Amino acid sequence: MSQILWLFLLLWIFCLGAVVGSFLNVVIHRLPQRKSIVYPPSHCPFCESAIRWYDNIPILSWFMLRGRCRDCRQPISMRYPVVEALSAILLTAVFWASSLPGRDLPHLSWPPTWSLAEALGDTTATKPAADSPPRLLIIMRTFQLSVLLWTLLAATVIAMESQRIPFTLFLPAVVLGLLLWLVLPWLPEFGVFRSPDPIEAIFLAGASLVASAFVVFLAAWSWGPESRRGFTPAMYCTGLLLGAPRTLVVGAGAIAVFVLTQTLVPWTPTLGRVPLIAWLLVGVVAVALFW
Repeated sequence: MSQILWLFLLLWIFCLGAVVGSFLNVVIHRLPQRKSIVYPPSHCPFCESAIRWYDNIPILSWFMLRGRCRDCRQPISMRYPVVEALSAILLTAVFWASSLPGRDLPHLSWPPTWSLAEALGDTTATKPAADSPPRLLIIMRTFQLSVLLWTLLAATVIAMESQRIPFTLFLPAVVLGLLLWLVLPWLPEFGVFRSPDPIEAIFLAGASLVASAFVVFLAAWSWGPESRRGFTPAMYCTGLLLGAPRTLVVGAGAIAVFVLTQTLVPWTPTLGRVPLIAWLLVGVVAVALFW
């Protein structure tokens, strides 16, 4: 792929991530209040005027409106463009990292069988270069990690706004994790990477949940429930989508950093207000980009 096409693809993915971030803002605002995230359409929370399509462009519209509603001129929180930008950056960064040589899903071997044709028995199928990850692997890894990161991002913002994090926020990540471990080993697409083994998949999924439970126990032992808002379901999502080794690392690391920041509250009060789930998000970002 030429450099121009590659840059265009990254720009397109960035825009897609910004659109997802716009939806995350709806989720963050409505889900803790038990409101529908589908209806009514986007509207101003003050005057309830419907937001026009050209005032609903991710990131850009906030700056074009100078942070105020077009109708009532009430201020619009800076949180909206920040979440949209973070969502776009995360998706773009995960896609870029997934395109690097040697990256794999946590529960898949590398190098994989390179084509569906070969997985189905065609030994004459041509393999790409060893340093070129297959497109299906890139898409699966990007989607898997992005869903987890978007979930943790929304949960982090809700926690920082001192709201209750509903369990329904984590359901898409839980369902995706169960599908990856329990359903895909039976499908031909999983054979692109290695021979499906459902028994092994069930065992490894159980190990991931046990690792998550161990980290949740550490968190409960080290700090109170108010500081751990949303951390328990977030850890089980992380376990299902990252696998046991990565879950132990990011979970224990998040707890260690959180305990350290709470200890340093007299010197860094702002850092001390960062919730535990935010440090879990930072750990998952590090895994997505470098592991």
